[in-house]
Amino acid sequence: MRQWIALSLLCMSALLLPLSASAACESPIKFGALTWESGQFTSGVLKYIAEEGYGCTVEEMPGAGPALETALSQNDIQIIGEQWIGRSPIMENAIEQNKVAVIGDTLKGGATQGWYVPKYVLEENPGLRRYQDLPKYADLFKDPEDPSKSRFMNCPSGWTCEIFNTRLLKNTGLDSIFNNAHPGTGAALDAEIASAFEQHKPLLFYYWQPTGLMAKYDFAALEFPDHKDACWQDLLLADGTSDCVSGFPVSPLGIAASTPFIDTNPELAEVFKRYSLRLMS
Repeated sequence: MRQWIALSLLCMSALLLPLSASAACESPIKFGALTWESGQFTSGVLKYIAEEGYGCTVEEMPGAGPALETALSQNDIQIIGEQWIGRSPIMENAIEQNKVAVIGDTLKGGATQGWYVPKYVLEENPGLRRYQDLPKYADLFKDPEDPSKSRFMNCPSGWTCEIFNTRLLKNTGLDSIFNNAHPGTGAALDAEIASAFEQHKPLLFYYWQPTGLMAKYDFAALEFPDHKDACWQDLLLADGTSDCVSGFPVSPLGIAASTPFIDTNPELAEVFKRYSLRLMS
């Protein structure tokens, strides 16, 4: 995360230099209040640019992912600071109707995601490598609230990743062995993961990277089949009907902006479009 901060400060300096004469925005810019670390970080940078570079007033609107995406499509909010491209039917429909655009490429190379365990779990259990191995090793991940089953730590309810992980849990048949646990917030998910690692306990969970949490601790992804887009599109739907199993795509990240915001604030939208992070070793 230090690398992200250093690079973002450089980005902000470069972007703000030519903006000293910029006029203030005509109306407040409402951001969706994101509850995961990388989204909060990017949103903070964008709000700083809007406030310090343009003299804009910024506000935040809380809500789960689908609610924020619907609000964006109606211009009730203007910006979602981190949007995973191609995994939200709400957003795809809004883009098709020209109500929303995803601008920029906020993380060069995109984000990876998957089902993870602490690396020490694999070192201590060398037969565990693929998701198909989980039934044999399910006892490692006993649910502390229901010891009759094991536990998979999913995303919070309302997140898109909660939908496709729930579908994958069912399609792999693992839902008969694993309880589908939902932390209340992104921070609660992070706390569960950090606590397991600090206590050297097993934990099976979904996550994505790069993030500060994944850089701090040593985790390993379980192997899945290659990504199949047709299957993945069905997995994104809570009421999807396919029983397919797909690996996880590498997802481009961008900034979701309402079309009225872009039309009204073209200069600021262009600055947001140029905002990008690149990992530094």
